[in-house]
Amino acid sequence: MQGLALSQAKAASGAVTLSWNAVTGATGHFAQMFGGKDEDGDPTVVFWSSSEVQTFMSGLSDYVAPAEAARLVRAKQLLPPSQTSCAIPKEAMAAVEGGLVSLTAHGPEVNMIHPPRPTDPKIPWVQEWAVKARYVSRAGAMAGMDMPAMGAAPGQPTASGKPRCRPNAGEQAGRSAGGIMGGGLGRALGGALGGAMGRKKPPEDCEP
Repeated sequence: MQGLALSQAKAASGAVTLSWNAVTGATGHFAQMFGGKDEDGDPTVVFWSSSEVQTFMSGLSDYVAPAEAARLVRAKQLLPPSQTSCAIPKEAMAAVEGGLVSLTAHGPEVNMIHPPRPTDPKIPWVQEWAVKARYVSRAGAMAGMDMPAMGAAPGQPTASGKPRCRPNAGEQAGRSAGGIMGGGLGRALGGALGGAMGRKKPPEDCEP
């Protein structure tokens, strides 16, 4: 599938508008934000999603079959394929520090069988293997922080002549979630969120 380019715009009210490019073949979209705040030792965990139906850490960002995606769009649990923006309300943004945003565009399903069905119906069809592949495209970022505003553009040369290092969304997500939650639960959630937003990349010969 085509890649997702996520951008964010913060309104004066504190709400954040998420915008993304249209993806050919998309069957639905799902956006979510996870974060928290610790005030005087009283931690609060916040989870927001683009679903109009109450949901929490559901499978709406997993691999969803096209028929199921169509049903979830009708149920207003997924955003329709044609939609390219939504907004995180100011109340949710005010309740978090260092929230993490992830966006999923669900895509088509492909079924492959080898060997193909014989054209002659009299020949037995002996299948050696079958594969069902479902496609998604994902993007993630820190809540309220547009990627171009995070520093020099990745890949651009620096004073040393080396290119600027590319940000690792997964590593940032894991550190942030672990810091928000603390302890073993924080590390576990941090690892899960980091994996959802991008695996750690091999070291680059670049300038931080």
